[in-house]
Amino acid sequence: YMIDGKRFQLFPRGVNEPFNELELRPSLELVIDQNVMITYKIPYYLFVTPGRPDLAKDIERGLMMAIADGSFDAYFYNDETTKAVIKQVATVKRRIFAIETPSLPPKTPLDNPKLWVNFEELQKKSSSF
Repeated sequence: YMIDGKRFQLFPRGVNEPFNELELRPSLELVIDQNVMITYKIPYYLFVTPGRPDLAKDIERGLMMAIADGSFDAYFYNDETTKAVIKQVATVKRRIFAIETPSLPPKTPLDNPKLWVNFEELQKKSSSF
């Protein structure tokens, strides 16, 4: 409502958020920018009880094996929600501005590209989705 009321010019949203919001509020004069995308790394973590470090290691090992053999990507990119978001976002050639997230914990594995969605690559591959 603040954007519609001209109090702000933009409201950054997660890549999966704006489409549903537009459908839910058709009376508002809102649009999704077709020329620009801001990206930043924000991890998702799965937490387990501190009393089960073995479980945490097993989950991490299993996820890393799935990433290495490609089954994680096969599952992730074939999920209907993921496919819909990619179709709505990656098929439009936007100028992408990647910004840093300085508040991430120091142990965040920023140097492993296999753990992050790369929107530049998605734009190149978008015709396969």
